[in-house]
Amino acid sequence: SLVKMLLSLYILLINMILSNTEFFCYLTMIICMIMNGSILSLVYPISIFIYALLEEKRPRKGYWLFILNYTAIVLILKFLFQTYPFSTWIVSDWVSPENDSITPLINSANDFLMALRFGLENLDESGRNFVKFFFFECLILLTVTL
Repeated sequence: SLVKMLLSLYILLINMILSNTEFFCYLTMIICMIMNGSILSLVYPISIFIYALLEEKRPRKGYWLFILNYTAIVLILKFLFQTYPFSTWIVSDWVSPENDSITPLINSANDFLMALRFGLENLDESGRNFVKFFFFECLILLTVTL
């Protein structure tokens, strides 16, 4: 009887989550904006507060397709800027003649600041920024596809 009650509670929680998925989508989009704070992630709260919350019942399918496609494009851009030609545009390493240590050299301060504003920064070798950099867009894709 206790197992039946726990199972029915579990099914109730799953149904409750699946019936209110738009709340979780909005929440992940706002958290993405808070954690990343760039122009690329500014589209999410603007789309929520200008369009999605003003819909009568739920946003239409076209809105969710736009969010899916936009998030996929943002993820592709972020992955591209981790590859060789784009990563050297943001930050390149050079050996200092004085102490032979690798020192980051910014090609152009304006290009670097523009890339940071857009949210296209270069991750360090350890990948400590991975959660902040890619995780929330992947979470948006997951919540929207539910």
